Amino acid sequence: MRSMTGYGRNELIFEGKKYFCEVKSLNHRFLDISLRIPKFLSNLENWIKEIISRYVIRGKIDVTIIINGFEDLSDKKIIEIDRDALNHYFNLLSNIKKELRISDEIKLKDILEFKDIFVVSEREVDLEKEKTPLEKVICETLMLLVKMREEEGVSLELDFTKRIQKIEERLQKIERFSKNMVIYYRTKLKERIKELVDDISLDDYRIEHEVAIYADKCNITEEIVRFKSHLKQLSQFCKSSGAVGKKMDFMLQECSREANTIASKSSSSETSHLIVEIKALVEEMREQASNIE
Repeated sequence: MRSMTGYGRNELIFEGKKYFCEVKSLNHRFLDISLRIPKFLSNLENWIKEIISRYVIRGKIDVTIIINGFEDLSDKKIIEIDRDALNHYFNLLSNIKKELRISDEIKLKDILEFKDIFVVSEREVDLEKEKTPLEKVICETLMLLVKMREEEGVSLELDFTKRIQKIEERLQKIERFSKNMVIYYRTKLKERIKELVDDISLDDYRIEHEVAIYADKCNITEEIVRFKSHLKQLSQFCKSSGAVGKKMDFMLQECSREANTIASKSSSSETSHLIVEIKALVEEMREQASNIE
């Protein structure tokens, strides 16, 4: 089990250039990757995201990549002279000078008025050649990120296990209380009837009928069984690999539902107090589950 919170940073020297990569991750419902990379690497954006998706299944991932010696390429352009255009404009000016009998010499500033004699192009980078060092530095950084996420996942697993045990202990107490509640209700019902109609003999059949109705209404056996099954699955998720965060969140919703049902069926103060504690534990686990991949 992995946390969605993590950090990785790594550098690589390759053929005289320094490749730097930094990755940060936070919790998110899906996989959301944000890249901050040099402009000349923009055509590799999907390729970089595909590499990241091999290591991370869910989370908000912020990636920064810097290549020293290349980061300023987006600001540098190659400027060349279109010699055909240059000759054309020079000849054109010469003809005008001759026809109009202008004695002034043709100067450089006159030619520079024609902007299209210059051809501006972007400096090209062999992106295929850059893939090898880029993939290496990205993968090594992601391994550091995953290691941190796994270490935090171990802490989360221990925390979940403790809370699950606490809930199981409280469910066991509720089970004991629920078994005694029917006996308690029968006794109290008889005492109450005697107080109200002391001179009339008790109809045991009628009393048992009322007790049976009460027992059916407050029977929480099914809820307890389902709750225990949910807790067992949560324990299994804690020891599972891959993305289990969404499954855990769903299962905790079901636990909360069972707790509410038990609370509505129980009338004892002891059970109500235990249910409040269980619901608090479940809510704390849901908060933790939001940070699990």
